[in-house]
Amino acid sequence: MALPSLTFDCEILTPTFLAGARQSGAPELRGPSLRGALRYWYRALLGGRGVTDRGRRRRKEAEIFGSPDRASPIQVRLLPYGVTASDNRRASEIDKLDSSNTGTRYLWYFTHPTLKKKGDYDPSEDRRYIAPGASFEAQLRLRPDLLGGGDPDEVLQNEVLQEEEVLQEAARAFWLLVHLGGLGLRVRRMAGAFEADLVESPDHLDLPSFDPSPGAPGGYDDWFAGQLKRFGAGAQATSARPPFDALTADHFSAWRLGIPQGNWKDLVEKVGDKLESHRGDLDVPEKVGLGLPMVTPSKTDSIDVTQGGTPVDRRASPLWLQSVRGPDGRLDAVATFMKSQFAAGGDRVTVSWEGEEETVSDPYEKLGTFVRDEDFKSVSLLPG
Repeated sequence: MALPSLTFDCEILTPTFLAGARQSGAPELRGPSLRGALRYWYRALLGGRGVTDRGRRRRKEAEIFGSPDRASPIQVRLLPYGVTASDNRRASEIDKLDSSNTGTRYLWYFTHPTLKKKGDYDPSEDRRYIAPGASFEAQLRLRPDLLGGGDPDEVLQNEVLQEEEVLQEAARAFWLLVHLGGLGLRVRRMAGAFEADLVESPDHLDLPSFDPSPGAPGGYDDWFAGQLKRFGAGAQATSARPPFDALTADHFSAWRLGIPQGNWKDLVEKVGDKLESHRGDLDVPEKVGLGLPMVTPSKTDSIDVTQGGTPVDRRASPLWLQSVRGPDGRLDAVATFMKSQFAAGGDRVTVSWEGEEETVSDPYEKLGTFVRDEDFKSVSLLPG
């Protein structure tokens, strides 16, 4: 008897920097990469439903994607049937990554070997990527024998998911990954986007729609918001920011930027140019909200961020920028904000630079101005 499974036909939309066994080797589509991305988006979805307690969140997460002490009931398989040798390319081949003052270079600067070493080409630093247009199959296969994991605490709490619920939850995480995220390096900055078509699934499951059906009442944006509402994204409001990236009502927003382009190169260039301009308009303390460490034109420029005297060296950007297939079939950009707690001790940090110092109570204060750029026709994608 075949195991219950979901099968997706997928196509890559933007260059996908997925390292294999060697960082400089051929890129590889691998199941663990997909599983890690699915886990991230499922965690964000749980947070959006109000599951922010660490212990309960971990139990719910493990029910779908496993843990160090528990096997996952979901097998994740990737079959790169449409990825050929010609799809394995080097970053140095990307138009405009060579050129100065381009949006593409701003977003993906570190993938090009000459941008770090002032023209000295080192092939080992020339990141390889899978080219847009390559296709692959993703399969989420259920193993019913691993449901529940035998955890007596979960049985007592009546929180063990049934077979159909596990597949439904995995499908929802996959939908979020496809429409808000992606795979590989620089995934928060337009790289690694792909689209998916659900081609095989068991009957009678409550699954999200992967077909935007442009002709449907309300159009693309209502369809998008409807999917988020269907599986609980943004359902719960929290007064305090969650300790992890979460789709909570008060601290999560998603916008279609309304800048459709005929190809990925023009879209990436436009978004990168606008983000660079936006960041340039911010004061140094305001830039902290875009993530750490902060890259400066000169390595001698030191920008230090501390919290209670403890250095805050790294903070992933709360802003995700990604490509989707828009309502007219062209590629458009989606901007997603997840304003989780900035550091372990909360949001308040001290920024020091060039002999100046300023305490910032809300590092995210200026983030929302990006989607209000006059060249964007931004539309909220959240349920009304």
